[in-house]
Amino acid sequence: MIDLKDFNETGYAVVNNWLSQEECNQFLLDYGQGHTIYNAYDARVASNDILEKFESKILDVCKLVNQSTNTDINSIAPPQWDGAYWDSDYTNFDWHQDHESTYVFQNLTEYINCYIIIKKEHANFSGLSILPENKLKQEISDEQINFIFNGRGAKHFITNPDNKTTVAFDDCTGNKITLDIDINDLAVTPATQTGDLLILKGTSIHKSQPLKKGHRIALSVRCLNENSLLSASWFTDPKLTSTDAFNYYISTRKEFYDQWSKALHTKEVQTIKEVINNLKGLINGRT
Repeated sequence: MIDLKDFNETGYAVVNNWLSQEECNQFLLDYGQGHTIYNAYDARVASNDILEKFESKILDVCKLVNQSTNTDINSIAPPQWDGAYWDSDYTNFDWHQDHESTYVFQNLTEYINCYIIIKKEHANFSGLSILPENKLKQEISDEQINFIFNGRGAKHFITNPDNKTTVAFDDCTGNKITLDIDINDLAVTPATQTGDLLILKGTSIHKSQPLKKGHRIALSVRCLNENSLLSASWFTDPKLTSTDAFNYYISTRKEFYDQWSKALHTKEVQTIKEVINNLKGLINGRT
């Protein structure tokens, strides 16, 4: 049973026992085969085979999200672009909204992250901490809400526990604002275990749980509306291209971003599906 009654307000939902142990073992086998891409994290990505096998199960989640949020999330992002395994032995993230998904797909309004836990030794440790959207909105101004929840991600947050403030950095524009709260005080860390699914809105603010104990492996499957429109000019916007974060991600995957830029610039406005098809053509040497 998937309960999404609070999802639109909080920005997240937990689905217990979404996968059986046998299904988790299939993902662990895929993880062990090591489909590595060289990106900002050198993360292993899910194979096309495993995603195709579980596609209908994942898209069933998207359908339920659509009913709850009046969106049209209808496609799984290809793993080469956004489907990584996160291993607690190797990755640790502070407060952020997703960066690379924003740089590639531009708007995260019709987008979710299906965070699938395929191995976790302790329910209360090595998880994901989340900032509930409704809690944060109660504490900040309308102007600050519009800054943080503008439909894009690519933001990071630095807290100062001494003076109870948080600085929010927009890594699409280089702008920043100061919140008169320590967002750690609003955080929740859902207890999760092997086989659970954590669904996150595209603009969800989250980080690795500080308390680490035992081993955790999770797979992020990003789902989106393949008919959402992308703008070629976005990728060359001076505000974006002058940010340190964007240039860092470009530097870690220069060949991919060069190809993505070419695929994007065949027309000023295209759907995500069209750009991905263009990119596949470039990779396969058809254009």
